[in-house]
This record gives sequence, structure tokens and C-alpha cells, in this order.
Amino acid sequence: MRVTVHQALIVATGSSIDGTDSTKPPTTPGLDAAHTANGDCYNCHRLLDPTRSIFSANMSWNYHNQIDPALTSQPGLFAFRGVVQPVATLADFANVLATHPLVASGWVQKLCYYVNSVACDGGDPEFQRIVALFQSSSYAWNTLVKALVTSPLTTHASSTLTAQKAGEVVAVSRRDHLCAAFDARLGMSDACGIGVLTKKPSSAAIAEIVSGLPSDAYGRGAVAPILPNDPTLFFRAGAENICEALAAEVVDPVAGTASPGALAWSSTQPDAAIAEFVATVMAITPSDPRSAPAQMLLKAHFASAVQQAGINATQALRSTFVVACLAPSTVSIGL
Repeated sequence: MRVTVHQALIVATGSSIDGTDSTKPPTTPGLDAAHTANGDCYNCHRLLDPTRSIFSANMSWNYHNQIDPALTSQPGLFAFRGVVQPVATLADFANVLATHPLVASGWVQKLCYYVNSVACDGGDPEFQRIVALFQSSSYAWNTLVKALVTSPLTTHASSTLTAQKAGEVVAVSRRDHLCAAFDARLGMSDACGIGVLTKKPSSAAIAEIVSGLPSDAYGRGAVAPILPNDPTLFFRAGAENICEALAAEVVDPVAGTASPGALAWSSTQPDAAIAEFVATVMAITPSDPRSAPAQMLLKAHFASAVQQAGINATQALRSTFVVACLAPSTVSIGL
């Protein structure tokens, strides 16, 4: 149960019991005597074991109702990062966690990792502004997301302490980011075919490929997530195969294979399709100075493709879609 309570602290506050916490509990119920002799062990166990007692007083080690009177009579004591409070039930534990002062900063930091592939500096005034906004909004998740994705922490529209220390990270678009982007940009409900209720036979091949792409993850007991950022040959090949499969669904799609509400382009109107490839697939709006050069390059690719023996207009436009689908602005985070 030390693992369980420790993971709960990490999830709620973005902080862990790592020996640096100076909190001093007045008593240490549940402290294991085997861990008191060594100073380094004691620094962690004097906080971890009393908090663990909240669980052991209510549940057995196999997570059934606790019936051992030696444990049910042992009250828990929440002691973590400046908060010391007696608790008797798991509801008490939940309430203390929910009101812990580190909840706001912990969740802003989690979102920083997800959006920017790197931690935000906790001392950054912009980070602190967003933490305060999250608190004042009664912890409204949508408010936090909007604030962070439009913040200089993400856009780099102005200098921040985080950028001065960490620079700008450009990472591969990991599995969840990539699939969400395809859904949003192509109007699909499950482009990657990973939803149990939404996957369809036509996306089975994509789902196989996607399962091998790098994804966000957490190691046991770790505060910071594992975020693969670098491109590899496997990522490049996987992304190309996914784009080829999507091309068949959105360019001259066979009747009955297109996803409801999904965008579709006709090879009889290549210029209009290419303009939308740039604006929608590559997410480069017409006002962006990169838009015109990107359209020119894609049109040149299409023209070159239709001149190849055995290549029809449908195949040529699908090939052009794949080029747009593999553009850095499509398969990267941070541009």
C-alpha cells in the first residue's frame, strides 16, 4: 500500500516522497520499525507510513474490508509537503488531496509536459499566472487548457523564463497527439482505429501500426512522464504507412468506406484539394507566409506524379496527400 498511496500523491499533486520534504508529523502511526534505523530511509518512511495507515485501517492488503483490530484502531495521519492532518477514512484522504495547495501547480505541470514535451519552470511568472488562473476558476479544466495552449509557454510569442532555460522543444507527434490531430483535422471520430466501439475494418492496418508508435507514459513512482521526442526510422515508416491508409479514405474514397463526417477530396479538383491539404492537414493557414510555397511544392509533386506511367489522377492526389501528411507541421509537436 506504500505504492498505492505514493502513486495517489503523485497523481494529485505532481510531487513525490523523495526525501526532500521537510514536513514534520507530530506522530508517526504505522511507522515500520525496520525503516527507522537508517536516516535516509526514515526521512521518507516518517511521511509515507503514517499516510499509508489511512489505507491499512480501511482495507486489507488484498483490498477487502479491513477486519484486523490492530490496524482498524490505528488512525492515519496525512503528512505531505506542508500539510499535516489527521484522517480516518479514504474519503478524508480524498478531501485532503483535493484541497492540497500543490494540486493546481501539479496539474498545470502535467499539461505542460503533454503539450510542450518538456516541463515548465515552476518559478516562471507565466507558469505561476496560469496556476493562479486555474485556482480562481475553481479548477476548470477547459480554462486551464485554453490558458496554456495560448500562453507564451506554448506559443513562444514572447520570451519566458522556461524558454530561456529549456529552449524550444520540437518533438515527434506521439501516438495520442497524432491520432487526435488526424481526428480533428480530417473530421474523423477514430482515424487510428484504436477505439473499441468506433474502430472499423478499414482502419485495422492503421491500428496495428499505431500500436508501435511512441506514446506518453509514466514509470512506476515517477513524477515526470516518459516522452519520446526524437524521430526514428520506425516512426518515419509508420507515419508514412498511416498516411497512405488515410489517403485512401479521404481522396476519391470508395463508397461506403469513408467515415461519417470525414473530409473528402476529389482528384477532379486537385488545386482546391491541395489548398486544403496545406490549410487543414498541414495546419498552415492561408495568411501564413509558408502557405503559398507549400501549395507550390505540392502542386509540383502532383504534376510530376500524373506524368508517371500507370499513375492516374486519384493515385497522384493520394500521393500528394501523403506528402502533406508527412510534413513537419503535421507529425511534430512544437512548431
